[in-house]
Amino acid sequence: MTARQAGDDMRPVEPTPQPDRSPVEPDPQTRLLQLGRIAATVAAEVKQPLAVIRNAVVFLNMHLGEHLDEKVRKHMSLVWHSTEAANDSVTELLSFVETQSPDPVDVDINVLVVDALSRVRIPQNVSAPSWMDDFLPAIRVDPMQIVRALTRILRNAFEAMPEGGTVEVRGYPEESGVVVTVHDTGCGIAPEVLPQVAEPLFTTKPGAKGLGLTVARNLIELNHGTLEIQSPAGKGTTCILRFPVSGGSERTAGN
Repeated sequence: MTARQAGDDMRPVEPTPQPDRSPVEPDPQTRLLQLGRIAATVAAEVKQPLAVIRNAVVFLNMHLGEHLDEKVRKHMSLVWHSTEAANDSVTELLSFVETQSPDPVDVDINVLVVDALSRVRIPQNVSAPSWMDDFLPAIRVDPMQIVRALTRILRNAFEAMPEGGTVEVRGYPEESGVVVTVHDTGCGIAPEVLPQVAEPLFTTKPGAKGLGLTVARNLIELNHGTLEIQSPAGKGTTCILRFPVSGGSERTAGN
């Protein structure tokens, strides 16, 4: 063996590459499902003691109402309203994490818009006209889920205008399906937060839960629709819902 050959044989051996054993980060949908399971467990455990507190307040008011002085009565009322607010938060959280699979049927979107408008309280200083095409093709969705989505979007629009204004609902066909828009004349949404407004628990309103638009978007997407939110500076906010037309549906007169 020559010296050169001996030198070649003593070259360092390259280590065998090892597989990457770093933990795999779950995708956003998996993380959301995990969060949902935790939230559902916590919410279920919280609802029971809240119910006990509410029942106790009712019992005390029934049996001691005539003997309560004004200060005690005021604090009892504070306990009641605080418990109601906490219960509403838990109920909203459960509605986010316990969404059932849709039960789709062919339906006229006009009927769902009328139903949703009837379920929300329209403030006295807000007008809410609707301009729906009378001849829209049927869409195949779960009616109650889409009504729930619409009520959350409408309620969010009304809350955006504490000083009053207009919430306008429009419906019209497009080549790929049916479009419903909900436009409010409120202050709009800042560009830097607009991409986050439908994310879970994100809110800019004091005391809000940050789940209304999240629930709405999830329900719409479960029914093969999409939700787009636009908010040009100084021109309010528009929620745009799009749904594919039901296979083989005909254009029928709406209500």
